[in-house]
Amino acid sequence: MNQHQSTDAGIVVVRAPQMCFVFSNTTEAGTAFVEDDRLTYALASSFPGKLTQLLWTHFEHFSGAGDKGWLIVPCELIDHNGNVLRELVLRYARHWQLPESFADWVT
Repeated sequence: MNQHQSTDAGIVVVRAPQMCFVFSNTTEAGTAFVEDDRLTYALASSFPGKLTQLLWTHFEHFSGAGDKGWLIVPCELIDHNGNVLRELVLRYARHWQLPESFADWVT
């Protein structure tokens, strides 16, 4: 098992090919970067960290297939919520040193 894999049974659903939507409605406080979050066997404490973990698992499982992405619908009441969430996911990807191909897939 490499450093970027997770064995958490709770995220098995992200490997389901029929899953294609993610709706979020966390508070402004939940839309944050937490430096201490890690890409490990435990879920991150922040929503963007958890989403990054789930997206990474999905990306790995489907070998980065472009047609296996998700439509993410952020419903947070913050300006440009989609852009904010994407930038936080990309920040986690850099922080956790995930491959550039993952960042390209997210973008």
